[in-house]
Amino acid sequence: MKQTLTDLPVDVLLMIFANLDSARDLRALALQNRSFSRLIRDDGWRVFVRNRFSSLSVPNLSEGNQTWRQVAESLTFQSRCWDKRALQFQGIFPVRDTHPRERRAQGHLFQPVVDSYLDPDTQEEFVVWGAGEDIVARYRQKVGVGLPTTVSSARSQGKISGFKSGPDDIRAIAILKGQKMQDGSRAFVTGRDSGELALLSAEPDRFGERLVDFRPAPVGSEDDNNVPSQAVGHETINSVGVISGGTGTLIAAATKSSVLIYEVPQDDSTEAFPSTAYDLRSDPFVNNGPPLQRPQLCRATWMGQDGFLALALKGCKDPLRYLELTPSGWTQHTAAKNADLERQFGIDYGNICPNSLQPVQPHTSSRGGTSLLLSAWRDGSCR
Repeated sequence: MKQTLTDLPVDVLLMIFANLDSARDLRALALQNRSFSRLIRDDGWRVFVRNRFSSLSVPNLSEGNQTWRQVAESLTFQSRCWDKRALQFQGIFPVRDTHPRERRAQGHLFQPVVDSYLDPDTQEEFVVWGAGEDIVARYRQKVGVGLPTTVSSARSQGKISGFKSGPDDIRAIAILKGQKMQDGSRAFVTGRDSGELALLSAEPDRFGERLVDFRPAPVGSEDDNNVPSQAVGHETINSVGVISGGTGTLIAAATKSSVLIYEVPQDDSTEAFPSTAYDLRSDPFVNNGPPLQRPQLCRATWMGQDGFLALALKGCKDPLRYLELTPSGWTQHTAAKNADLERQFGIDYGNICPNSLQPVQPHTSSRGGTSLLLSAWRDGSCR
């Protein structure tokens, strides 16, 4: 027999109500029939409020002055006001350059890179950023409602570790979010202008301590780990991405000519080599022009699943591409184009903003990988 939504058990319906995106959706369901209207009036609004506004203070309804529907309307209005009118912008600015002669050789000031993570278990905020050759972190612990938060900071000075201002500046940084090392410590990955890639401790008392060195492929290793010999050498790390899946924690490090994939060691190893690599220079699909006009890779971003990356390139007609790791090797796909939109808006595909690649889940409750990507382009459009 053909079943409808009203045939579902009450507990399943309440789960659906709790995960709706807006109060408008729940109200629309309440208008469908009398049984839905009664269930939503008695329990639907309550589970919706408890699930969708868990961070807001819910008033006490024991006195019977309000209904759960009125509470949902009030909290929806409050949430919208906060989203639109209560934005607070804060900036962290570098101090005046203390090494002007060394910086002059580089030709420009450093560009800070940053990553952040909120631990859902401890409610601790962790923010880490690169300041030239140095690494700085801020820890903020939320204690409770009405209680002061505790704030502390840590700094790893590159000069003490032998790094030079300019050539050894931090170019990419990524936190291992929700993942810990074998000893229970937190960690993050940094990539430098010199090509140095390392896993460092995020613990306040050991901040910046080197845990693992990620090396490029040793000379002559072409077949054992599926790493081409062209990957040998130290190139500037343009981006690093971290993803955790069924195969463990993987790191994708992008240089201008390759993407190196590393597995974070599960033991006490202090050195790691790429498990596989994609070499842009050996891909005939990309290098179809003169040697002096070959494209360069600017960024590689995980799409939320193992073996699937979004690439931002420059110097080619298709700057947005997708890279997929299959059993037979790497497969590359160009982003689909829409001829109607090209004609209507005069779209130019020549200039993408590399740092704008952001995977988007189609629904707030979605998990795993996604095929939806948000990107910004030099013509001012977001797509």
